[in-house]
Amino acid sequence: MQRIGFIIPEGFQMLALAPQTVFEYANMCAGKAIYDVRVLSEKGRLLRSTLGIALQTERFSGLRFDTLIFGGTNEASPRLTPGLLNFARRALKTSRRVASMCTGAFVLAEAGLLDGRRATTHWAFSRELQRRFPKAKVEEDRILSSTALCGLRQAPQLLLIWPWQWSRRIWVLMSHGLQPVCWSCTSAAREGS
Repeated sequence: MQRIGFIIPEGFQMLALAPQTVFEYANMCAGKAIYDVRVLSEKGRLLRSTLGIALQTERFSGLRFDTLIFGGTNEASPRLTPGLLNFARRALKTSRRVASMCTGAFVLAEAGLLDGRRATTHWAFSRELQRRFPKAKVEEDRILSSTALCGLRQAPQLLLIWPWQWSRRIWVLMSHGLQPVCWSCTSAAREGS
């Protein structure tokens, strides 16, 4: 089973959790849990979103993940602690993949993880990311989607153990509803095993 961690700060955007849907549907289509998805924070406590919705998180200390996704806030200056930055640095060595949603890129940049690497963030903050972190190769014009759901649209690429065709089917499932497409996805998964 692949362990996926979503790291969120106080004042997180609800949209930062949207890619979890991909893993939910992958589990549904497989008919079993193949992804263990966790919502994490440094202290493992109740956090509030910008909308005011509270979400209980687990403490990230000592846990290992196949993929870690750092969520963002509505600002380019999230509250960063030494613990969060050290966790991000360790994650680059212990996780298969480290990613971010929107302004979560500022956490990775502050930890030095974007130095010399191509990066992007929400278009409204891309110039700020480049200005504050000149060692990062910020692709300001890199638009993955013209909607606010680009993280959700790109999330099927995060599926670690599914062939690309299945990832596409899961995206179709998410786009068009649950009924017949999920059956087709489950059938394809069984045929391919």
